[in-house]
Amino acid sequence: MSAHGCRVPAQANSDMDTFNTSKAMMEVVEKFKPDVVFFISSYNGKEYFKSLQHPLSKDHGYLIMDKMLKHFSKYSKAIIVNLPNFRYPTESIREGDARINKAYARVAALDCPKCYWWDYQEALCGDNYCDPIDPDTGLPLMRDFGHVSVLGMKKFIPILDKLTRKALNLTVYD
Repeated sequence: MSAHGCRVPAQANSDMDTFNTSKAMMEVVEKFKPDVVFFISSYNGKEYFKSLQHPLSKDHGYLIMDKMLKHFSKYSKAIIVNLPNFRYPTESIREGDARINKAYARVAALDCPKCYWWDYQEALCGDNYCDPIDPDTGLPLMRDFGHVSVLGMKKFIPILDKLTRKALNLTVYD
């Protein structure tokens, strides 16, 4: 298996694409040793949403993320990474048996001292409801069921700026 969980050798073109992407990300981080890695994942892989294998240290979805983050940690000062995000139509966010809770359980078990976690919900939601339409402009925050629009991405900027300053121990006075 690749670091991202694809079968090696590839069983399908999508496996090979994911494998090549994962390999390229790890090679770039290793070569350039950036201060900060921004790892934004859709957590689309079925390994994140299937039933948890206990102990989690043997769970395939957990192992995929653990390997990737450990590799990034060797070559960077910090990793800014998003928590698993919801899909529209909106899942019951972190309640009940929502599939996303399985991905959250895997992420919560990770030991990544260099990771700074952030949540799409902080930028796009309020009061446990995620409206796909921006209340200020009437424009969509989502491009489709799982991809954020340019307007939605702009709402991430203050969150990512704050985390970057924290990760690098920078103080900015406005």
